[in-house]
Amino acid sequence: MGKQVLGTTFRMLFKMIFIALVLYLLYFFGTRAYDMVYDFVLGEPDPNAVVRDVEITIPQGANTQAIGEILEEEELIKNATLFTIRVKLLSEYDGKLRYGNFVLTTGMSEDEIIEILATEGERRQSVRFTIPEGYTVQQIAQVLENNEICTAEEFIDAVNNVEYEYEFLEDLPERLDGEPRLQGYLFPDTYEVSEGASAQTVVSNMLARFEQEFNDDYYTEIQRMGYTIDEIITIASLIEREARVAEERPTISGVIYNRLDTNMLLQIDATLHYIRTYYIDDQELSLANVTSHESRYNTYRHQGIPIGPIANPGGSSIRAAIYPEEHDYFYYVLRDPSTGEHAFNRTLEEHNRDVDRYLRN
Repeated sequence: MGKQVLGTTFRMLFKMIFIALVLYLLYFFGTRAYDMVYDFVLGEPDPNAVVRDVEITIPQGANTQAIGEILEEEELIKNATLFTIRVKLLSEYDGKLRYGNFVLTTGMSEDEIIEILATEGERRQSVRFTIPEGYTVQQIAQVLENNEICTAEEFIDAVNNVEYEYEFLEDLPERLDGEPRLQGYLFPDTYEVSEGASAQTVVSNMLARFEQEFNDDYYTEIQRMGYTIDEIITIASLIEREARVAEERPTISGVIYNRLDTNMLLQIDATLHYIRTYYIDDQELSLANVTSHESRYNTYRHQGIPIGPIANPGGSSIRAAIYPEEHDYFYYVLRDPSTGEHAFNRTLEEHNRDVDRYLRN
């Protein structure tokens, strides 16, 4: 037993040393490759260049690319884009460059400049904000504007008009005119960004958080189910807006799939709320009147899954959409408005009985 433990310990230690060596070699050769490309593209440094001091000001909120452009304009570096790559991929200071006044010299290497910008000057202030589960893009935009991170218009523009490279967005279908393109994929959570962060940075952080949540097993299970990722996220958004009790999310998911499997209309009230808020803009209009609206989000009029998510679901609703509870319920009705609990039924007769019991009375 002692030899086995010793052998296992030795193998673990060897693996740790091997991994550390591989990471070091990747960093070493990555840096060398960067330097070779840098010299090849921009040429060797001029040995006769006069070294001079340069005083620069980095404004608060400037991102790495903007800082690189300031340095390039002052002839402290040769290329802002290559500088940005070095900071993000080959340094420990990504997102840590500070603002303020600096005195640099034209004889400094990029690494020396990066270290000064990251350790001197004024530390950037950060802003924390929380996006609740089930918020729409428009609601998120308002939270960001209220926290003075960016304007609502800037955020919506970053959602609709900037390309982001994530596997879950590769087959994202076209949205309706005016419909937020990334609705459903902006993961609800608490975030912290530097004061003055761009709207694009905020969107990137939210998509990165979605990627953390959306594990490899999800891709495999969705493929087995025969649905697209966007259809699953749309179902998750319905669950998010319908369920208040966490334990009921898989049950409501099961109802949705039971109806889809039998070609029943989904008749999800949350889709009517969505239409009333963003397409009719009349909160006084009764949901019964919304059922006749032509919108492709109207699950009382059109069969199947709506054409896109109606909100940004949290992790538990996404899991419920991928792993629904298996049962033979086709209906549910709100049983307790104070807790959000539902009563679930197998037949229309049972459902109507509970509607009378919990709603009409």
